[in-house]
Amino acid sequence: ENELHTVRERVLPFSGVVSVISQKHPTEVQVRLPYKERN
Repeated sequence: ENELHTVRERVLPFSGVVSVISQKHPTEVQVRLPYKERN
């Protein structure tokens, strides 16, 4: 849960979405990031 919180914090600046796929160990997490081109 602590690690998941860290993941959420890291993707926040990119308006990323973190969804938990599986609560089992190891926890499966899916991270979706909107693609933005950087100039």
